[in-house]
Amino acid sequence: MKMIKLFTAALLCSVTFSVSAQNLDDVLNNYINVLGGKEKLDSLQSVKMTGKLEAQGYEIPLTITCVHDKGYRFDMEIMGTENYQLADTTEGWIYMPVQQMKEPEKMEEGQYRSLQTNFNLHGGTFVNYKKNKDIRVEVDGSDLVNGEPVHKLKVTDKAGDINYYFIDMKSGRLVKTMKKVWFNGQSLYAESTYSDFRKTADGFWFPYSIQTSNGTIIFDKIETNVAVPYSLFQKP
Repeated sequence: MKMIKLFTAALLCSVTFSVSAQNLDDVLNNYINVLGGKEKLDSLQSVKMTGKLEAQGYEIPLTITCVHDKGYRFDMEIMGTENYQLADTTEGWIYMPVQQMKEPEKMEEGQYRSLQTNFNLHGGTFVNYKKNKDIRVEVDGSDLVNGEPVHKLKVTDKAGDINYYFIDMKSGRLVKTMKKVWFNGQSLYAESTYSDFRKTADGFWFPYSIQTSNGTIIFDKIETNVAVPYSLFQKP
């Protein structure tokens, strides 16, 4: 049960290298190009990802649905119960009957901010970051992820929350994140490592495997630019 609680809150070998902050533009431009370029990313308006969480011998069906800059929803089927986290542009809600919740509960501010980091489908915070006065992006040295050198980027938002993104030096792909999440009123960092990158039928790149501290998410189907009703992101 503890694993389930921590997982709903979230969704190392360390070596230091010298990386100049002047390389930030090159790193981010390469990252966007690897994803297909800004024009391609701008055409991505929605995504629906279906798969499962493999953890402690269990397989938990899940679905993640997002509409660019409008809403995000995470559904899980656990022990015969339908559980979800959802958020639109004004508020977020969580309903976990597996934790004996009787009705949806409104997310606290920090938890809602954490979920909002998933709203942007057009390259996240890294597209036009210089024009976005609400965030600060900087190179925070280098690291290793699965034995491969990566650029470590530090992103600070207007609320002062700090998240870390790790971009592989060879492939240019985002291979790890450390995002601040909120659980029982306290903040902690949730790590996710991304692999098995594939191109969808519409030509968009996604990781089909995400390793977390609570298990591995495996997607078997990713659909892009599908019709999604806005009501999906609002309290039922």
